[in-house]
Amino acid sequence: MKKVLKISLYIILGIIVSCIVISLFIILSFFIFSICTKTDKEYTFDDIKEKTNVSFKTCKIINEKDTHGGFLGEGKKSVIYQCGKNFDTKNIRKKWKRLPLSENLNINLYGDAVKNGITYPKKEEKDYAIPKIENGYYYFIDNYSMRYKDVNNIYSDEKILDIGRPNNFTLTIYDIDKNYLYYYEIDT
Repeated sequence: MKKVLKISLYIILGIIVSCIVISLFIILSFFIFSICTKTDKEYTFDDIKEKTNVSFKTCKIINEKDTHGGFLGEGKKSVIYQCGKNFDTKNIRKKWKRLPLSENLNINLYGDAVKNGITYPKKEEKDYAIPKIENGYYYFIDNYSMRYKDVNNIYSDEKILDIGRPNNFTLTIYDIDKNYLYYYEIDT
């Protein structure tokens, strides 16, 4: 009887120790996860910096929309930043293209054109991902070409209107007059 009681005591003690160890592991995992993850704002800033080679941490997010989701993660993301007069535009002026946008980007963003026999209807101003900007710079990345290592077309918008090709790109525009930065990403 004493042996059975002793064995039962060891089993109960083993279960208690196991529960304590598992609980500590779970608590430690949550702690590590919480200090190692970025906020949405930090992710957005780092994502833009990685794609454009320009840091926007001094800018303030004033509007953000993201419709990505579902099985394939399709959707659109647009973020508007107010950058202020002290925003460093040195890298933008060096590495980005001067506005106006190319014909393909204009058609994709605003419509109202016929190209290669296809009519692109005019989009309502409220549906613009980015307002029409006259004075500034833009940076374009064809995410589809980047994903499939088509290095000749990563920074070219030549193929974004091709029929049957996914419309996956990132466009960032800096408005010099308003000191606003518009970030737009689309995945279809």
